[in-house]
Amino acid sequence: MLFNRNTEKDRSSQQPLLTLYHNSRFLSHEAADRYMELNLFRRQIEVALNGPHHEPYQAMQKKANMYRLIFLGLSLLFLALGLLIYQHSINWTSYVVIFSNFQTAKIVMCTICLLLSGASFVVSWSIRPEKEASHQLIRRAKNKLARAYTRHQTESPFSTGENRKRYNALKHTYHRALDKISESKEATWLLFEHIRKARSIASEERVKLYNQAILELNDSLHAIINRFQNNFQS
Repeated sequence: MLFNRNTEKDRSSQQPLLTLYHNSRFLSHEAADRYMELNLFRRQIEVALNGPHHEPYQAMQKKANMYRLIFLGLSLLFLALGLLIYQHSINWTSYVVIFSNFQTAKIVMCTICLLLSGASFVVSWSIRPEKEASHQLIRRAKNKLARAYTRHQTESPFSTGENRKRYNALKHTYHRALDKISESKEATWLLFEHIRKARSIASEERVKLYNQAILELNDSLHAIINRFQNNFQS
């Protein structure tokens, strides 16, 4: 969820608040004025900082837990299947062409089940809400950047001369923006690890730091995309 987030500076400005819930930016001032109570409610959400876009860690926690349960279930399923194959005598006649004897086939199938079980458990253990939230932000940022890149290509035909130079500059700036997105991701994930390993931090404070790190990444991605778009404004 790449979202617009209001800071203290935004709230003190004269511009209207743009929040996750804000559709009035697409309306004229006359049309927007008809929804005064709704706009007031939006402002209260922003001032209280209790919207879901202020707590991306908690917003992603349910989905991350669901993914964990799915992969944990797969791990137990493959483990149970491996034990079933190991403990029961099965007709391995169809495997004679591949394996020299039935016992070899049985060992190979059990090993495959155990490997799949271990891989599913590792995936389940590695799923974390903060990383899933950052994954979602980065995926959407890259999609938005790709759309902007395509739009700039179609708006200005690049053939020869100055247009060709502009195309090369556009392509270079696009790849540089992708590199900056990757650098932002690496810096944020490193920060996640430090937050996770810090033993002196209480659980509530840890969640707050995760949220701020995700929001900081969101702001960084917005800045990267805006700089790219501003460089090629017609």
